[in-house]
Amino acid sequence: LELCHSDPSGNIDEWWGIGKSDYSGIKDHKVKMDNGVWKDLNRDKPGTVVSPSEVRCYLDCPRKWHFEYVKKAQRYDLPYKRYSARMKGSMAHMAAEIVGRHFQEHGDIPSRREVAAPYLLRAEEMIKDVEFQIDKKELQEDIETCLSVGYNMAENALGDAKKVLHIEQRMAVVIPGTKTWLTCQPDLVTETNDGICIIDYKTTSQSRLDQVAEGYRYNPAMYLYALALESGRPITEV
Repeated sequence: LELCHSDPSGNIDEWWGIGKSDYSGIKDHKVKMDNGVWKDLNRDKPGTVVSPSEVRCYLDCPRKWHFEYVKKAQRYDLPYKRYSARMKGSMAHMAAEIVGRHFQEHGDIPSRREVAAPYLLRAEEMIKDVEFQIDKKELQEDIETCLSVGYNMAENALGDAKKVLHIEQRMAVVIPGTKTWLTCQPDLVTETNDGICIIDYKTTSQSRLDQVAEGYRYNPAMYLYALALESGRPITEV
């Protein structure tokens, strides 16, 4: 924001600390059509393939959308080289994913001890990617906490589940009335006695959880996930 105000020309290629994003949500994918032909969903032309995050970004600020999704810009310190709240969230998601996959395969929620072994292995791989020793130390200290948070998230999410349908399966659907493809990746989709349940885990560094939760009422993501599950199809990364 500071750079945006100081350089209104928007010459982002000259901005200090800005590089190209490698976020999977803006990578190219492919989808199998009804006739069996694979269609490339590439993002060379802005607006032809979008994600729920991109839709929300555009509604928030079209200029920010241009920088992040057309120029594919990101700050250098955003990747997993420094320990951050974002990384804590990823650690918690990782534990929740392990619980969900166990439920999908065995039909029950595993014990925390069963989750700990595969979780710790994956956590060690994340620690290797952290650049500074002080951050490695902080991450190591928080591993157990992130495991507990992720386990509790998944345990609550799976409480009414009869079956797990999808875990982090990326889907694609054409937005009705447009030629724009939407791609999305809900964390968990289950079948319950009341129907299909879509779950998107969220973590935050803020303490006022009621305010954070209220903000998500205006997030279009869940409605777009529902559209993709109802009318879309799974896709694979190119």
